[in-house]
Amino acid sequence: MSSNKPTAKPAEEINENVLTLAKPIMTIDGEVRHLKFREATGADYLQLGSPVTYEFDTDGNAKPNVNEKIALKYVTLLTGIDETSMKQMRPKDLMLAGQMAVAVVMSDDPS
Repeated sequence: MSSNKPTAKPAEEINENVLTLAKPIMTIDGEVRHLKFREATGADYLQLGSPVTYEFDTDGNAKPNVNEKIALKYVTLLTGIDETSMKQMRPKDLMLAGQMAVAVVMSDDPS
């Protein structure tokens, strides 16, 4: 018989728009071990803009640059976790959450 209790997974594991935190955080709703990202909408994009800009070299090759502040604003918007709660997160979890947010915003896959 399987248990419904969530099991801890490494923070590196990013799966199905869910990030498992290396260390749980406390929110007004209780302990949070996983951040679930919803699909980004046009309204979200109009509100925050693009988390990625591009620089072009002399050969026309594009180099993407991630705006971390915008990426982290997307984390709060797409997960519902407020900034105060995010301050409890380990830096590595914050970086992974920002990367996940950029992936969700820039994704062609609507899932």
